[in-house]
This record gives sequence, structure tokens and C-alpha cells, in this order.
Amino acid sequence: MKVVLGITCYNIKETADMLDINPLTLNGFVKKGLIPARKLGGRWHITDVNIKEYVKGIPFTDPFENM
Repeated sequence: MKVVLGITCYNIKETADMLDINPLTLNGFVKKGLIPARKLGGRWHITDVNIKEYVKGIPFTDPFENM
């Protein structure tokens, strides 16, 4: 986990562990646009807000949009 500008972000492995899915499956979700991710420090990260919205079935929001 890392915090960037007050936004909590988790890497692919951490997020996959939270969702109880394989990291390769999560990579597929990211590639299909089902859950957004950003590269930070060379690794893909997903925000806590985007994880919660995915679990709830809510369309994602981009926390970096309009920055």
C-alpha cells in the first residue's frame, strides 16, 4: 500500500488478495477496463475508492482526472 497525495493505492497483488482472486485475473480486469489502475513507480496500483466501487458494482471514478 502507498499513499499518494492523500489517495490510498494498492498494488495488483495486494488488491488481488483483498478480492480473493488471482493476480493474473485482476490484470485481465485492468486490461478490459473493468477496474482502473495507474502505474506508480513502475508498478500498477488501484485506489481504495476504485476497489470499493468495483465491489459495489458502481462505475469507476478516476481520482487523477482533472488534476
